[in-house]
Amino acid sequence: MKQFAQHGAMAGDKILEGAKQGFLDGVIFSPRDIKKDSLKSKIAALRGVASGIEILFDPQFYAASLAGKDEVRLGNLPEDYTDYFVAKRRQDLEKEASVTDTVTQCLTLQSNFDVDILVGPNILIPRSLNSIETVIAKTFFRKAIEMQAQFKKDVYPTLSISRDALLDREELDIFLDELSSLDQPPKGVYLLVGASDSAARFDIYHADILANWMLVNYIFAINGIKVINGFSDLLMPLLGAVGGYAGATGWWSNLRMFSLDRFQPSAGGGRPPNPRYLSCNLYNRIASFELHRLRKSFPNILNQLASDGDYSEVNGSEPERAKEPLQSWAAIKHLNATLVKGGDAKESLRRCRAHIEQASTLYQSIIAKSPFPRLEEKSNEEHLESIKAGIELFLKKAEIKL
Repeated sequence: MKQFAQHGAMAGDKILEGAKQGFLDGVIFSPRDIKKDSLKSKIAALRGVASGIEILFDPQFYAASLAGKDEVRLGNLPEDYTDYFVAKRRQDLEKEASVTDTVTQCLTLQSNFDVDILVGPNILIPRSLNSIETVIAKTFFRKAIEMQAQFKKDVYPTLSISRDALLDREELDIFLDELSSLDQPPKGVYLLVGASDSAARFDIYHADILANWMLVNYIFAINGIKVINGFSDLLMPLLGAVGGYAGATGWWSNLRMFSLDRFQPSAGGGRPPNPRYLSCNLYNRIASFELHRLRKSFPNILNQLASDGDYSEVNGSEPERAKEPLQSWAAIKHLNATLVKGGDAKESLRRCRAHIEQASTLYQSIIAKSPFPRLEEKSNEEHLESIKAGIELFLKKAEIKL
């Protein structure tokens, strides 16, 4: 399973450093957060430090539905990327010619940059896979594939599905069967699963959502279609276990979970979040002060990776802010390497299941040990039960016996 950086605001040198240290296999650029004039130089800098890195561009056309709304945060999209990023009414998108124009303009713009894959634009399917939005999304999907012959690089359509739409297993089966059995299937897909709120942890850490997200990867993989899972964060190893090609994550919560609320007006104010440490053995991030409190009694919450050095006890286990995403990428890369055995879904799933059980056991040891106070909500073990249930549901749906 390859790990890509999900680019976003305040990138600084984080991605460049992640590529230098070998934590990243690719980068998915966000046009909202980078001007067109800067994109070429950023790509060139990445090529200079990691020659084999894969570069993609997320068109973010799914955000065009918000254009014109008060205080919406579209960044550079409506100024620098008007080649394709133009607000269109649903009635316009129901016309095939309009979709064709948008896809052509978007792929043409990307072809002028040193990217490895051209990513087709698409809308978000908001509620149901049996809807007019799904019909429009399938038109975008097919048009991107049809244009493959016009470009020298592979074209991957975007498939952006809300968590609500993903819940309907019957409609999902029909949808996947149609897309994976096209006369001219794509070589790969850029897949996004949308939460209603990027801070709503259990919107995505939900057994049925996880099982169906895994199923999408599994079905596409057995049909020879690569899946790049945007905003997948700690779900990467599970998606890689069933054949996913790559996953992506960034440094803010809205770069770890996909939601259109990233483009909505900001509430503003508030203090910066506490620095966090991604513990492989807990399969979760804990606050740096929690790491400091627990590390002597529970040394196995540490990853024993070089990036642990950035969380020195001398400094109260608090890292420099720029080091936090690097530690996170290092940890997920380690999890991918440990849990995903390429080409062997059964063995990979066995490893994932065993690892989640071990994480639960470690959490129980921490909970049982007094006088430690309860961990923060973001740091606790509640997500593990959903992951365990999601794996079992996937096994049942895919008719796999371990």
